[in-house]
Amino acid sequence: MAGALGLRLAPKQGWPFWLRVSAALSVVQLVVVVIVLRRFPSISLGRLEPLTLQRLVSGCLIAPVAEEILYRMLICPPAVALARSWVGIIVSGAVFASAHFLAGVATVDNLIGGFFLAWLFIKSETILVPIVLHSISNLILLICLASVTPGANPAQSIRPDKKHAAEESGIKSISSDVPTSITFLNRSKQTIKVYWLDENGERKLIVVLQDGQSYENATTYLTQPWLITDENDKAWYVYSPDAQPRTVEIVAPAEK
Repeated sequence: MAGALGLRLAPKQGWPFWLRVSAALSVVQLVVVVIVLRRFPSISLGRLEPLTLQRLVSGCLIAPVAEEILYRMLICPPAVALARSWVGIIVSGAVFASAHFLAGVATVDNLIGGFFLAWLFIKSETILVPIVLHSISNLILLICLASVTPGANPAQSIRPDKKHAAEESGIKSISSDVPTSITFLNRSKQTIKVYWLDENGERKLIVVLQDGQSYENATTYLTQPWLITDENDKAWYVYSPDAQPRTVEIVAPAEK
């Protein structure tokens, strides 16, 4: 009974087996994430941000525990009892993916990871295995996402002469319930920074793009303005998303 509910303290196959599995899967994930981030920057694996203690605690402790209890312990046992193991895996994975899609975080790992974590839960008969794997997976992803983002402080002060005219006029994000997406492709032959302007009109650094790299934000809204600057924070352009997904190619402004 305890195993069916995932309440075992030790997995059915023993911890040595799952430690080996965890190590192998971690290596595979690390290789895949590095390849995707370096060679396919248009594929979303999450927001590129500096690694902070808050992100570590939230992503590697709070989220794995809460999500595994909700999407595995509360969903898999009833589904398996009423049908079969594969039904529990499909239901748990689908609910996990749908919840993240509706929350605006439909990254690749969130869309497919739930099915694999459900298999881990059912196979090991303990909630501890998917929690550990979920935590390790998030840690690898956070480190990789931070490693491709130069250390920059999103809250750094910006000199007035580097602001865009739209910033000077007070443009800022306002509440909206119309989601959309916008993609930035750097064709400027130099490094650029992508900011969004928050509800106070303050810059929030999202990603730093080298020439040829792109970034897709699939969780933006119609009333969320985006600012492009050079690597020294001098404002170039301000863009607003359209009702349909939009791709913007960034080129350096003509010198005056």
